[in-house]
Amino acid sequence: MFALGTVIAAILANTKNSAVGPLRIFLRHGAAGLLALGIADSSFLILPFGNDTLLLTLVAHDKSRAWEYVPIATAGSVIGIFLLDLLTRKGGEAGLEKMMSRKRFDYWKNKMNERAAYTIMLGCLAPPPFPFRAVILAASAFQYPCHKLLSVAFVSRFARFSIVAVLAIVFGRQVLSVVALSSEI
Repeated sequence: MFALGTVIAAILANTKNSAVGPLRIFLRHGAAGLLALGIADSSFLILPFGNDTLLLTLVAHDKSRAWEYVPIATAGSVIGIFLLDLLTRKGGEAGLEKMMSRKRFDYWKNKMNERAAYTIMLGCLAPPPFPFRAVILAASAFQYPCHKLLSVAFVSRFARFSIVAVLAIVFGRQVLSVVALSSEI
């Protein structure tokens, strides 16, 4: 168990300059900051481990609010996915084709035709560097039904954020010590 805590601490230590610093803005606002970051991070802002790091920190600070933070993180992420879906769906396949090579386009089209729900689920569960945004863009551009996209994303993100919250509950002290250390640097 201690080894896993050390791994989490190492991940946070490696993201201190790129993630923890900007996260202070969201951290100050607690649950509202988590919602705002979830929306931004799942739509237009690219901050690897941003939502996970903020959720880890918030739950580590107050374990009793984990039941509140997980649905808020999930809602923020799903709202962000919805916004990204709205923008991408309009452009459709033609818009997506302009953004990538023909080979990459065919790859995503094949994935969405064969196993769209599975691919979306994997994209929502997997941590960076898995191409989460590319999965959502492809699903939307290839007109995967919005209600199905949001349903799969909701269940998958809820599972992911629940796992993150459990890790924060178990390894809270290590998480807080890394966050405190990164704020000194």
